[in-house]
Amino acid sequence: FAALSCADVVDAVLAFGPQIELKSAIYRPGFESDALDEASCALQHAVATRRGSVECHTSMDTHLFQASRLKPFPDTVESAESVGDGQQACKARTGHLRLLVHPFKGRVAR
Repeated sequence: FAALSCADVVDAVLAFGPQIELKSAIYRPGFESDALDEASCALQHAVATRRGSVECHTSMDTHLFQASRLKPFPDTVESAESVGDGQQACKARTGHLRLLVHPFKGRVAR
């Protein structure tokens, strides 16, 4: 969570099993509900306006759901005509966002 929260000020972030929405995360700080929402929104904004690259590794479990809550670009309120131009400009100034999903492999005790 901390590394992703700094995505807008660093050149690269590498996260494993990220927790994005703290209200639904398995492990979360004991803060008020509003504070959890604010922290989650701040993280999503930092990733959406990232300066460099962000790479998240996750397995196919609850962390995959959390990683799907990342926003690749900032939320904007624009007219339908300018949406394409706004997305192109945003893509030009942000680094890549990669989500790598690692499937579970069965293990047999020997």
